[in-house]
Amino acid sequence: MTDKERTIIKLEDDEAALVMDSDGNVGIYFPDMDDDDDVPDHVQLIAAIAAIATTDQEIMDLIWKKFYEAANEVN
Repeated sequence: MTDKERTIIKLEDDEAALVMDSDGNVGIYFPDMDDDDDVPDHVQLIAAIAAIATTDQEIMDLIWKKFYEAANEVN
């Protein structure tokens, strides 16, 4: 990590977040859970998105294509 100052974002106990920096590094932040707890769907989704974003360029290309198509529909 560089010496740049970090912004602190506090998540609620039931929230999860995906953070990506300009270098493409991905961080996943999720609530503390016990080992025998079921992982909530929204936490699984964040993990899946992170895995895809860092390993599957074909799907990422499709996501960007869909994003630009949706953005053009708004304009």
